Amino acid sequence: MAVLVLLFSVVFPALKVIAVGLCLSDLSLLKKYRLLRFFALESSKWSMADVMALAIFMAFVAFNGLIGSAMSGLKGPGAELVIPTDSSKILPGYYLFVGYCVASLWLAKKLERRLRAVNSGAAG
Repeated sequence: MAVLVLLFSVVFPALKVIAVGLCLSDLSLLKKYRLLRFFALESSKWSMADVMALAIFMAFVAFNGLIGSAMSGLKGPGAELVIPTDSSKILPGYYLFVGYCVASLWLAKKLERRLRAVNSGAAG
């Protein structure tokens, strides 16, 4: 699980940003290197994989202890199941993630427009 989190939360986003930056500086790299093209233009399909991996991991960690302690309270007569949900907060990592997503989309669109302009100039 840690490998998936590292791969989708750190490695893929870093490679995407590097690929987009390189391709913005030299568009010919897109035609030369398939891997660079994948990370610059096509890796957005994987952008939510890190969220899914982290959600599964966090659910496992949170519910592992929560369910056990809640179920043990049901042993007595008249017991009621109460699952606390009032401790959720938005932390700085959320804003960093949203910022990365917006920047990634903006850079990819900018690269696509620039590539389209170069291709239409070469065709015309």
